[in-house]
Amino acid sequence: MWFATNQTQSVQYQNTDLIYDYQNLILHELLVRDWVNGFENNPNFEESIKGDLNNLNQMAFFAVFEDINKNKIIDFDVDQIVDTMSFLNFPGHFNYTNYISYMDAPTLSNTHLGLDKHSTWVSYGDYFVKEPYRGTKSLPATFVEYPVNDKLLGVWFITDYDLGYDIYLPAIIVPISLLILLIVLFWVIKSFLHPITLIRRHVVNLKKGNLDSEIPVKGSDELAQLSRSINKMTKDIDILVSQKQNLLIDVSHELKTPLTRLKFLLANMSITKDDKDSINKEINYLKDMISNMLLSDKLSTPYVEDLEIEEITLKNLINDACSMFYEIEKRLKIITDIPDLNLKVDKYKLSLAIKNLIDNAIKYGGKNRLIELSVKLDDTFVAIQVEDFGEGIDNNKLKKIMKPLYRGRVAKEKSSSGFGLGLAIAKKIIEAHGGSLSIESVLSEGTKFIINIPLRK
Repeated sequence: MWFATNQTQSVQYQNTDLIYDYQNLILHELLVRDWVNGFENNPNFEESIKGDLNNLNQMAFFAVFEDINKNKIIDFDVDQIVDTMSFLNFPGHFNYTNYISYMDAPTLSNTHLGLDKHSTWVSYGDYFVKEPYRGTKSLPATFVEYPVNDKLLGVWFITDYDLGYDIYLPAIIVPISLLILLIVLFWVIKSFLHPITLIRRHVVNLKKGNLDSEIPVKGSDELAQLSRSINKMTKDIDILVSQKQNLLIDVSHELKTPLTRLKFLLANMSITKDDKDSINKEINYLKDMISNMLLSDKLSTPYVEDLEIEEITLKNLINDACSMFYEIEKRLKIITDIPDLNLKVDKYKLSLAIKNLIDNAIKYGGKNRLIELSVKLDDTFVAIQVEDFGEGIDNNKLKKIMKPLYRGRVAKEKSSSGFGLGLAIAKKIIEAHGGSLSIESVLSEGTKFIINIPLRK
């Protein structure tokens, strides 16, 4: 903005004001020449000078210098003042060091106007006063240096007029125009980016599982077409997710129904108790597998927020997980006091996650020592640790065991039941609560499964 204003001012000054400034300097020089010539012939020359200054709305200060170094130029450091005459109207003493020159006739003529270099020193600038005069401390001034016999005359013309504010229109118009342009440009950019903001908000809603929201669409430009395409895609995703959920529910129902019938028939069959228990165990295994598959699918779908948050004590949560086992006290030992703490969680799913970790420890933790469950609490998290003392897990397999359908070598060799969904489901449930599941294992010593759940306020 400053650059544009400065350039405009520079162009205008060069094209119009240079010659005016030069002519003004020469006219002041000619006026001084006339005054010098009239000193001897006009006994009332002081009155004549006052009249001329009054017509010009100026005041003046005259100083006669002894040309000590004989160079015909006033050297303020060498030449001495031998006489003065004042036509000043402001109070105080005149001090020529308060005058600052901005441009002079020799420079204007030779450098800027392409004329022969002017021989006499004439310049314009400002004279600065200590106390404000006519509302300002800087008064426009002109200095004329003129030879008089073997001496040098210096005349300072100082403006004696209420100038008011020096309004330079380009300096006002250009910044205002640029400001208006920036405001319009900002409005245009904001209008252009508004559809992108709506699209971003829609994506955030999708992440939260809200498939019913739509992007408001106006116009027919590229962004409007993109918004319509996203709206259609969202509806298609909603339909597909609903169809998938319905299909899984139907399949689950169709599979569970014959299993229930099998259990009913099994209860009325005349077979040994061991055979009945074995068949019943397999049926329960199939039912658990179906439930785990449904739960795994729900938790892996990014468009469904399926947590039913409610308040439960930490002790009841752990008890719910342990109650899913028969005679769990023979396999598990709680080695720390459980804090009296209320949690806001999906109690069914989180207890299922704890149950899966305990079940995994029972299967692969060995039978020589009880599994240990402990609880640690800090200001932001509660940590539930399940530790077994089995063969441990190799470091390069720690990340793999939490992937769905992955089963390690020990699990395969022992022919343990399961499809590798337990840890994967536990991890998804814990992460859905904003927590984390970590594993620490040492070969031949055992494995620790650590659940970290954030405390909700």
